[in-house]
Amino acid sequence: MTVNRPAASYQGFFGYPDSAEISNITLVNVSVHGYSYTDPLAGYAHSSSLENLHLTGEISSSRDYTGGLVGYLSGGNVHYCSFNGSVSGLGSYTGDLVGYAPGSPKIYHSYSLGTAAGNNKVGGLIGLLQDNSAALSDCYSRASVSGLQEVGGLTGYLWGKVYRSYSTGLVSAPEDAPGVGGLLGYKSGGSAVVVEGYYWDTQTSGQATSAGGSGKTTAEMKQQATFAGWNFTGDPAVWSIAEGADFPNLVQTTRSIALIPAVQFHGAGGVIGNIFQVISNTDWSAASNHDWLIVSGDATSTNSGKAVEVRPSVLRR
Repeated sequence: MTVNRPAASYQGFFGYPDSAEISNITLVNVSVHGYSYTDPLAGYAHSSSLENLHLTGEISSSRDYTGGLVGYLSGGNVHYCSFNGSVSGLGSYTGDLVGYAPGSPKIYHSYSLGTAAGNNKVGGLIGLLQDNSAALSDCYSRASVSGLQEVGGLTGYLWGKVYRSYSTGLVSAPEDAPGVGGLLGYKSGGSAVVVEGYYWDTQTSGQATSAGGSGKTTAEMKQQATFAGWNFTGDPAVWSIAEGADFPNLVQTTRSIALIPAVQFHGAGGVIGNIFQVISNTDWSAASNHDWLIVSGDATSTNSGKAVEVRPSVLRR
């Protein structure tokens, strides 16, 4: 999908959904350029339910409210959604998943990868989460973030509640810029703001401080013991971790691919449209365990003349 309307606002697949239910959509390699309220799915979403939405691509706007999933999210729920790509806004409220989220939205079991760049209120997941009843839980961002002020690896500006979430991306801003943090750039709202079980990687982020949360080394961020109180073992579990090898992944983002004729399962956080690590099997041998394959939806690919089939029936959550 390509949208190139640099002078138009409310750009996206749906534009302006109101009290809508949107689910089970994957958009790969989208390119969206707008003026304000710009996003591949919806420029502005009001009181809507968004579930199982996964997007990759490149988004840019000339002004405010720019996100990889929704530019302006007013209330509603976001569950099991992701964005992997670049988001750039020349104004305020830029996030790799959501630009601006007022009106008591609930965002959970979602994540972002890639980059987010803006002016102020720039976050790896959300630019601004604003409402006493707004809640973010069991989410993460590995996106690199850059801005001029109020810049954070997870949220640029927080006025809400955050539970069991983390960020690892590089956070960049001018020297002495106000409100810059590894996890949270700026936190407001007094006792109404709750931050529990929140972590950021002090090494990969390049930031030793944050407006909230606990800073950990990269080694600590790859140990289950760091994330006390997180659900790694429940039925169903929310999180999984390859101890010492990777950061925590949401169980919903664990995916498998079928290499004809066998099925190989991978727990490295791949989703449709993203990268899976390929290992050898009886019919298709990778040169080494560093070979990679990008798959997109219900499709096939080839390597060394051997077919590789993506079977949705074996994709697991």
